[in-house]
Amino acid sequence: MRKFKTTLFTLGLAAVLAFGLSGCGKEEAKDNTKTEEKADGEKKVDNAEKKADEKKTDLKVVAGTVAIANILDKLEYDHVVGVPETKYELPARYKDAKPVGQPMKPDAEVVKSLAPDLFISTSSLAANNKPAMDELHVDSLFVELNSLEQVTKTIRSIGEKLGIEDKAASVADDLEKQAQAAKEKVKDETPKTALFLFGTPKSVMVGNKNTYVGSLMTEMNIKNIFADNEEPFAPLSLEDVVAANPDFVLVMNHVNPEESKAMMQKQFDENPAWTSLDAYKNDRIIYLDNDLFSVTGNIHVADAMNNLAKTIYEK
Repeated sequence: MRKFKTTLFTLGLAAVLAFGLSGCGKEEAKDNTKTEEKADGEKKVDNAEKKADEKKTDLKVVAGTVAIANILDKLEYDHVVGVPETKYELPARYKDAKPVGQPMKPDAEVVKSLAPDLFISTSSLAANNKPAMDELHVDSLFVELNSLEQVTKTIRSIGEKLGIEDKAASVADDLEKQAQAAKEKVKDETPKTALFLFGTPKSVMVGNKNTYVGSLMTEMNIKNIFADNEEPFAPLSLEDVVAANPDFVLVMNHVNPEESKAMMQKQFDENPAWTSLDAYKNDRIIYLDNDLFSVTGNIHVADAMNNLAKTIYEK
């Protein structure tokens, strides 16, 4: 009888152990399965992120302005499929990119045909361009380019958008160093006064400190006689110009440059108010280089600052 009880006890213990081991085995199997599923899931997420990163650097871009095209070229970005129509020279890198129309109003059908991932232009054109891009379901980026600081900030933001942050940081850092070196050249100079004119074949405006050229004048220790005007560009008051009698007149002809220049030079030579100015008498009416200076900032900002230093303080 005792032997029978012992046998039953032994069989029962064996059953309990077998059941326990079986349960542990199932739990371990479940844990292993969960671990494998987790690892598999993480691997899929990693792969998805990697693909997203890879795609980010291959975004097809339409450059809405010449300034944007030049910035993208400096960043060595090859995937530009559209560029603006312009009389100015565009980077050779984008010789195969398709013209999409004027910066103010790109041709929506042409943009659509390119199937771009991103349209980049300046904030001053956002009111015209953003609704059109939204309708085409094209992501857009509108940037500020009205000062040295905004130019370098824009370079960094474009780099971030395109997944080329390191290249953008390098370009922006280099520009900042060059600009600082230009400022060092004139920091101890007695400020010269200047009038900034923006001319077209039909009109002449004066620019304040919030225009791009006006901001560079401030950076380069040049006193803009209309720096504090309320509007960035305002109608010319020749009476006020004569009263201020600036040391220099800086002229930017952006629209039909040669025609604008001829029209303005005719006024300078024939109007007694202009010929009475010291700037006219001393041959200090300066036509700004259109490759360096424009309505908005551009990649040539440090070169433009050096040009102002040479023009104003080495004459």
